[in-house]
Amino acid sequence: MIKDIRHTGIVVDNLEKSFWFYKEKLGFEVFKKMDESGDFIDRILGIQNLKVTTIKMKLKNSQMIELLDFSSHKKKNVKKFINDIGPTHLAFTVANLDNIYSDFLQDG
Repeated sequence: MIKDIRHTGIVVDNLEKSFWFYKEKLGFEVFKKMDESGDFIDRILGIQNLKVTTIKMKLKNSQMIELLDFSSHKKKNVKKFINDIGPTHLAFTVANLDNIYSDFLQDG
């Protein structure tokens, strides 16, 4: 039986920008960073000659996300809609939404 959700994987186009956002704006801390390639990851993900950088990040309560940057198999950004099949969003509980919203506005 499932006890918990371990992490949510998020494929990103710009690892540095995404890392900055989740660390500086949302307060995630790095748990593990890896450059992955080889037979094992090829078999798990079903893509040959894969090269992917992963950064697992967690909050103080141990909830984790994993940023994935596929350097060998980049995909073009495809327009997505809120009613597409599959995961569509992450939701966070915050202490002060007005302050966070104002802070995000300052970043443009």
